[in-house]
Amino acid sequence: MNRKDIEKITAARLGVPVTTVEPFVQAFLETVSDCLMYGHHVTIQRFGSFRRWEQTSRPVRNPRTGEPCMLEPRTSVKFNPGKTLFEKMNTDLVDKQQE
Repeated sequence: MNRKDIEKITAARLGVPVTTVEPFVQAFLETVSDCLMYGHHVTIQRFGSFRRWEQTSRPVRNPRTGEPCMLEPRTSVKFNPGKTLFEKMNTDLVDKQQE
């Protein structure tokens, strides 16, 4: 699923045109990105939290050649699901296994 799919589904749930939803989805994604870029954690109750994660340099191997090299330090993002999302995902899984 991508951003356009999210916009279409959201528009259908709200009963509005996709063009109405697009700026809101874009603004939401930009806001989350900006917050993470400036080092803030983003928590959405019952959904989950995003936090910035500074990776250190570390030795790795090139998968094609097997040659060792160093991976440069970089910034990444970690996501932890909220309790409600976690329970919903696992409840759906249990329901499918029982069928």
